[in-house]
Amino acid sequence: SERWMDIARWFANDAAIQNMTFLEAFERSGRALAITVCATGKKAPPVLLTHKTSPHVVIISAIVATSAVPRLLPPQILLEKDPSTGELRPQAGSELYIDGSIAHDIPAAALREAFNARFVVASQVNPHMQPMFYHAHGDAGEPNRWGSVGEASWRGGYALAALELFLRKDMAAKLEFLRDVDATPGWSGRVFTQSPKGCVTITPRLRWSDGFRLFSNPTSASLRSDCREGRVATYQKLAMLRTRVHVERALQDACAQLHVDRSADRTGGSLAWATPQTLADFPDVRDTAYDSGADFA
Repeated sequence: SERWMDIARWFANDAAIQNMTFLEAFERSGRALAITVCATGKKAPPVLLTHKTSPHVVIISAIVATSAVPRLLPPQILLEKDPSTGELRPQAGSELYIDGSIAHDIPAAALREAFNARFVVASQVNPHMQPMFYHAHGDAGEPNRWGSVGEASWRGGYALAALELFLRKDMAAKLEFLRDVDATPGWSGRVFTQSPKGCVTITPRLRWSDGFRLFSNPTSASLRSDCREGRVATYQKLAMLRTRVHVERALQDACAQLHVDRSADRTGGSLAWATPQTLADFPDVRDTAYDSGADFA
């Protein structure tokens, strides 16, 4: 783990700030970083580390903890930095953590709660999650070739599509049953029964050969191939992303304009927005054409 910590320092530090925390990274960049880890207890919920929930946790310790796949790396302790002295110390309780994707690969609920998010875009590249994705009627960018235009069509025909759907649903139901009765060893029951999706899930096409290079360093050729597959998968979902971004920007513009209008009113404009409560909240606001004492007596 010490070697992994040294490698992580290259990503999470700079010349000005050593052992950077989540809060320091947010103050420096204005971007929110979120990392999911999971306690070693069988019933322990996953933990989302952000500048709001864990401001003084050192990023490099979170990176190593979320890389602690069982049987590859031992469970890790999160480190915290004292904001006044800069001293590093283990987090209170000295809880051991492992890779958060074991229990919550896509922490959609935690992200919504922490950042008031309503729309989660997920990139799902874990090979063990690929069997959970099945679109009998086609997907964005991958329409079915069966059936006529405007009619519901089944991928591969009705009989084969229904059989595949039955097998996948049956597999998921059996895995959930084994998890609920504690018949699965350790953390394995939670890996295949979690929700692997966001509101929009980008899933690059994986080949069977990709499973044999999971634990090997990527080559230049494999990186180029993976980037190409990622671009193709993202392009298929661009229309959905564009629609959501347009709605978000329209709401942001409306809020900004409303803030400007309200500020103008409160600094000498019309008091048409005023009520007895708002006038009491802003005693410095005055309008010579408005006699509040006469109307609210």
